[in-house]
Amino acid sequence: MNSNIDEFASIGLKHILKVGIVFLGIRLSFHEFLNYGVASILIIIINNILLVFIFLTLVRNILKIKNSLTYLIAIGTGICGVTAIIAASSVIKSNKNEISYAVGVITLFGLITMFAYPYLAHILFENDSIKAGIFLGTSIHDTAQVTAAGMNYAEIFKDQKVFDAAITTKLIRNSFLVIAIPILAIMLNNKKNTKIKNSFINHFPFFVFGFVFFVLVRSLGDIYLINHEVYFSGWSTIIFLLENLSKWFILIAMVALGIKTDLTQIVNLGPKPLLAGFAAAILVGMSSIAYLMFLN
Repeated sequence: MNSNIDEFASIGLKHILKVGIVFLGIRLSFHEFLNYGVASILIIIINNILLVFIFLTLVRNILKIKNSLTYLIAIGTGICGVTAIIAASSVIKSNKNEISYAVGVITLFGLITMFAYPYLAHILFENDSIKAGIFLGTSIHDTAQVTAAGMNYAEIFKDQKVFDAAITTKLIRNSFLVIAIPILAIMLNNKKNTKIKNSFINHFPFFVFGFVFFVLVRSLGDIYLINHEVYFSGWSTIIFLLENLSKWFILIAMVALGIKTDLTQIVNLGPKPLLAGFAAAILVGMSSIAYLMFLN
C-alpha cells in the first residue's frame, strides 16, 4: 500500500472518525442519551462481555486455541473491535501474528454484519427504532463498522433515531475497556502496572467524553435559547453545521476503513480461531436479538 494512502487511512480511522462521532453528540438531547444508555447497559454486560468471554473460553478448550489469541478475539468481539485488540495486546503475551489474526477475524465478520445487519434490524425491529439501534450497536464489532451500519440504516430506511441509538450504545460499550484491561491483566498475573497505565492512555476511547459534552451542549442550548428567539435561529444553524460536518468526517473515515481492510492475516494461523470468531459473532447477534425480543 502506498505510504501516503496508508497514512491517510490511519488518520481517518484514528482521528477523523472520532471527531465526527464527537460532533454527532449535537444531535441528541441528554434525555435521549440517557434513554439509549439505560436500555443498552444490561445487554452490553450480559451479552457482549460475560457471554462472549464464557463462550470463547469453552471453545478454546475444545479447539485447543492459544489463550492469548482467544482473549484477543474475545475482547475484540465483545467490546470495541480493533481498538480493544490493540489495547489488550499490551497486557497479553501475544505476538504480532496473533494480533494480526485477531484483527483480521474482527474485521471480516464486522464487515459482513455491517452490510447485512441493517436489513435484519429493519425486519426484526421495524417499529422500534431504539431496539434496532441497540441491536446494531451491540452486535457489530468495531466503532467504524457500527457507524457505517447506522448510516446505511438511516439512508435506506429514513430513520435517524436508529443511527443515534446505535452510536450511543457502541460508545457505552467501548467504555467497558476501562474494566476489561485490568481484569485481563489480573487473570494473566501481569503485574506490570506501567503497561496497564499506558494501555489506558493510548487506547481508552476518550472521545466518548467529547460526544457526551456535545450532548450536554445541545441540551443546555435548547433549554436556554428556545426561550430567547433572537438567538434561536443562530443556534439552529450551529446544530445544522455540526451535524453536516460530522457526516463528512464519518464519510472520510468510511473510505479509510475500506483502504485499511486487509484480510490476508487470517491465513497463517489456521482455521480454528477463525471458526471461533465466527461462532462468537453469530452468538452475539442471536443473543442480542433474543434479549431485545423479550425486552418490554
